[in-house]
Amino acid sequence: MISYLIPYMHIDGVPTFKDSAIMEMFDRMEQDGTLGLVFFDGSIKTREDFLLMMRQPRVQLYGVYLKDEYTPMGFIWLDQFKHRTAHGHFCAFSSHWGDAYKIGHECLVRLVQLKDDKGEYVLDAIYGFTPVDNELAIKATTAAGLRIAGTLPYAFWSEEDNKSHHAVMTYFTRDEVPEEELI
Repeated sequence: MISYLIPYMHIDGVPTFKDSAIMEMFDRMEQDGTLGLVFFDGSIKTREDFLLMMRQPRVQLYGVYLKDEYTPMGFIWLDQFKHRTAHGHFCAFSSHWGDAYKIGHECLVRLVQLKDDKGEYVLDAIYGFTPVDNELAIKATTAAGLRIAGTLPYAFWSEEDNKSHHAVMTYFTRDEVPEEELI
């Protein structure tokens, strides 16, 4: 379904995304009403906050684009890198909510197969957390191929109700990639 998973990076000093393109991702979250779901803790409130976060050295942003149209479908970002794992976050735009699990699966498959200059895998696993009461997101993550590891008590802070919430922890490894999808 997707053909472009474009990383935000600098090539010879030139960024792959303009600042305005990154801020448009934020704008789409606001328009779709997903900002409070994606940033449950209220840590990101403005497009400038979002841009600053995505420019952090330990954050890797990827734009997800529809095949042959360069139409944005959503974005994914990785952070909290440790050894060969990273915390993954995904946001599909409303125009592609019906395909969100397919898009997420394709992103995960590609990300766990990325290799460095030496031919070594960059990531062995991507993990994520979803509030336990967000049943739709939990269904989407498991439909995308993530496996449930368990529930982590009080893992999410909610700005909306000013209290901690339990989270479902999920993970995806190369072991979850069907043989026909291996690169």
